[in-house]
Amino acid sequence: MMPDYKISIEIQPDSKQVDFIDKQLQDFNVGKIGDYQYTPLFLLLRDSEKM
Repeated sequence: MMPDYKISIEIQPDSKQVDFIDKQLQDFNVGKIGDYQYTPLFLLLRDSEKM
């Protein structure tokens, strides 16, 4: 049986959750490509009428 997943959009996500996800992604990447320089990237979703 497949587990149920839920996608949510968070305006102000909990900083502990953000830190956890960041750490997991960094560990995965280091495991695949070795040590690397990290540059943050932000994806923004904007209302086209309020740009």
